[in-house]
Amino acid sequence: GISFYTFKLISYLLDIYRGKMEPTKEWVNYFVYISFFPQIAAGPIERASNLLPQLKNTRKFDKVQATEGLKLILWGLFKKVVVADTCALYVGDIFNNSTNYPASTLLLGAFYFAFQVYADFSGYSDIAMGIGKLLGFELMVNFNHPFLSKNITDFWRRWHISLSSWFNDYVFTPAYTALRNWGNAGMFICIFITFFLSGLWHGASWHYVLFGSIHGMAIIYETFTKKKRKKVEAKIGKRLHENLSIGLTFVFIIITFILFRANTIPHAFQYITSLFNVSIFEMPGKLAYIPLVILMMGWEWIQRKQKYTLYFPKLPMPLRWSLYLVLTFLILYYYGAEQQFYYFQF
Repeated sequence: GISFYTFKLISYLLDIYRGKMEPTKEWVNYFVYISFFPQIAAGPIERASNLLPQLKNTRKFDKVQATEGLKLILWGLFKKVVVADTCALYVGDIFNNSTNYPASTLLLGAFYFAFQVYADFSGYSDIAMGIGKLLGFELMVNFNHPFLSKNITDFWRRWHISLSSWFNDYVFTPAYTALRNWGNAGMFICIFITFFLSGLWHGASWHYVLFGSIHGMAIIYETFTKKKRKKVEAKIGKRLHENLSIGLTFVFIIITFILFRANTIPHAFQYITSLFNVSIFEMPGKLAYIPLVILMMGWEWIQRKQKYTLYFPKLPMPLRWSLYLVLTFLILYYYGAEQQFYYFQF
């Protein structure tokens, strides 16, 4: 978790330097903030301004808060064990043997990988928030239905929110403040640097750098075409424009995530170019886990306006407990060989 220690320390020091908060004089609270165990391996990157005041408060057991925590942990385990780990089996086989599969199966592999990463990482975040609630802490939400994003800018407001907000506050904003007199060129440079560094943070490898750079270029494009896209929306209608935007954004995410998963840039290019083949119209293999992905995403979509995914107080108790038992059974059924959380490597 060295990178997450680093992020927390930098934000703590800079917030004090900027006068946004006073340094704590309580060493125990300081070290608990830096090394708070539910978050340290893969985030979310909690700010001192949120966690330190909670450490100073006297905490008492709260049944409602603890119940919410257990539900978050249950849903997080479902996403990790049932969806992410099962998808990972197919993803590993398809990416490692990409030359042996038709384009339709390669596309399905990219689809599985996007949901593997989402279920794995958001599942970890749910578990971290749940453990926090059991201990009397309210931690920040790290994901907000990212696959419903209308564009790439919106995606990065919804995906790994703690990392995106960190780079915005401590890289992009001070850089743009320094270059604000450069006009659009300054904006271009600051966005590109921010996403270049974000890609580099994931690993000292060119495919991560390229992944971040492409997303940076996409946001630059969106920044400077906002008025034109508004005109298109006015012509075709808001509903159609929104649905098309979500669909195109999702396709962009799936394709660029291939760069994230591939071992090298040549491997990524070979994988992507293989998608443009007549075999894209063949029936893909490895469809078995599609229902699990649909189950997870469908339920999250239904519950998207609730406090959390398993929040349904109006549902009769027997039905609620039946659902909890079904989720527990699925977790035990699909539990197999240990799969490390994907973001533990970053």
